[in-house]
Amino acid sequence: MEFVQKIIECDTPTVNGRVYTKEAFQESLDENKNLFGYMVPETSFDCSVEKVAFALKDYYWEDNTLFGKFEVLDTPCGRVLDSLINATKEPLDISPVGFGMVNSNNEVYDYTLMSFCVSN
Repeated sequence: MEFVQKIIECDTPTVNGRVYTKEAFQESLDENKNLFGYMVPETSFDCSVEKVAFALKDYYWEDNTLFGKFEVLDTPCGRVLDSLINATKEPLDISPVGFGMVNSNNEVYDYTLMSFCVSN
């Protein structure tokens, strides 16, 4: 199963007040071609293979909004995700998981995108 979901709106403050620039996000996407998604809290950097649920297959921008084309994988967590998608018929929230530096304007730079997670 494949699905398309909004990942982030760049150049706009997030809930925590940080601003992720489109340039910083694009640079991180260019550097990391194999990105996977997990069914773990978004604050976790535990990228264990047994927790993989989906993979980023492609992405595209609409202005400053990044959308991902994801494939649900045939793994235990992927099957749970597939069930959630089929049961709710609602779009899931996909959050990027990464780290970077924050300047005095709350802009994130030198950003490293590590993975994605399903959040609510």
